[in-house]
Amino acid sequence: MTTQAAGPHGGDHGRGRDRAGQRRQPEVHLLRLVPGDSFVHRLWAGTRVLVLMALALATSINASWASIAICAAVVGGAVVAARIPLGAFPKLPGWIVGVFAAGGVVALASGGAPYVRLPGAALGLAGLLDWLRLTALAITLLIGSFLVGWTTPLSELAPAVSRMLGPLRRIGVPVDEIALAVGLAVRCLGLLLDDLQMAAAARRLRRPRAPLGARAAVQEMYDLLVLAMVLSVRRAREIGDAMEARGGLPKVVSPGRAPGRADAAVLAALVLSAAAIIAV
Repeated sequence: MTTQAAGPHGGDHGRGRDRAGQRRQPEVHLLRLVPGDSFVHRLWAGTRVLVLMALALATSINASWASIAICAAVVGGAVVAARIPLGAFPKLPGWIVGVFAAGGVVALASGGAPYVRLPGAALGLAGLLDWLRLTALAITLLIGSFLVGWTTPLSELAPAVSRMLGPLRRIGVPVDEIALAVGLAVRCLGLLLDDLQMAAAARRLRRPRAPLGARAAVQEMYDLLVLAMVLSVRRAREIGDAMEARGGLPKVVSPGRAPGRADAAVLAALVLSAAAIIAV
């Protein structure tokens, strides 16, 4: 995996500018394997997926601050154990931070107990606290999702899904087709993100340097959404043509590596963590 890192010096080199002098937009790198031989890397792929699903389910049942803290401790400990470098974390565009800040302002305006006494007014913090709790939970689960992508080779995902859903074959569920669809979707997501980054870079080179107005910014977002749909349809057609040329729908040849004792220990610890998240 090639990760981005800031330049050793400050100024434009650290922030990154193109040859025309414009500041480069930060790139979002997702589903890129971070090579390593850590305990997390050696786990079965299905174990990592089950851990993420269980944490998401437990925190959705009880989304208190204590539950989010337990979930964040589990995810943070896994990130440290996997020795993920800081350069692997995605560099999000600034407008995403602006959207989150606007959401916080709207939540603060909703008011509600508890109140903070100000000169001549009382400011309710209930909406802001709920927004902070939801934001903390979303960030924690997003980092957990990134961790699955950083430590799981894409070739192991479809066999793991096939093994996890194996018992459903007895009732006629097309397990292999579902596993194949999941594997293809994850593989194509990274390709689609790369295509979108190239298309967005081309648009930035063609548009004027003057800042866009509100209407032009909305129109540009709409154009990018349409472009994403077009690129996804084109990529799906290319993959379909390739599979048809190779003889039709492929099959998951092997169920992949089976879970071991370390996976059993992690799943047992997961049960205790999920129970603690629901109980606190």
